[in-house]
Amino acid sequence: MRKIFSRMECPNRVEYGESVSVGSRTVLVEDVIAEGGFGVVFLVKCGVRKYALKRMYVNNARDLSICKREISIVRHLGTHPHLIGYVDSRVSALKADVCEVLLLMPYHATTLLSLMNEKMKSGGFAEEEIVEILMDICLGVGRLHHCSTPIIHRDLKVENILRSDEGAYIICDFGSATSRILNSGMQGINQVEDEIKKYTTLPYRAPEMVDLYSNKPLTPKLDIWVAYFITFASFHCPLENLL
Repeated sequence: MRKIFSRMECPNRVEYGESVSVGSRTVLVEDVIAEGGFGVVFLVKCGVRKYALKRMYVNNARDLSICKREISIVRHLGTHPHLIGYVDSRVSALKADVCEVLLLMPYHATTLLSLMNEKMKSGGFAEEEIVEILMDICLGVGRLHHCSTPIIHRDLKVENILRSDEGAYIICDFGSATSRILNSGMQGINQVEDEIKKYTTLPYRAPEMVDLYSNKPLTPKLDIWVAYFITFASFHCPLENLL
């Protein structure tokens, strides 16, 4: 997002212990799961059930459309067993042309990153575990790529792979997802480079994203490259040894 408000700037920002209405549900904020350029993801509860609540503030039409696109992707594809599920959402217009966007999703406590760090204590993943990770990621990526208009996640990384209590690996965070096929030979290197810097993570970029002078189109193959990079990294955790 071009503009992310700081804690002091955020209008009506969420506080710990605060009740927040999201669609038909009222949830209670318990903790922060993640915080970054996209906004904040909170751990919330509704009764005895835990959820993840992603909150974003935007102040321009482009960023609002990106947030709405993320909601649309999760709503329509969230029934897939390897893509994050959809619970509810809310978009509210606030003062000074600012919109608050809330996306409520199932909560999964374990990320692939935390699991990799834990596995290092016992010698790393077994080969069959790595095959399972790759298979689940590929099933989720395959669903994205087989939409009538293919969706490119663009920001697959170990932090964005969750594990459910049942042991399934689940792709989350579609804030960088796009259906556009960028090509530096057509849109220009500066424009493509600017978008790559905003919506992708450097260590996970495919070769054609790094060498823009190759003029290769940035297609769904980007996600496939990252899926196999994550698989390779799983053999060599901790990940810091590779990055």
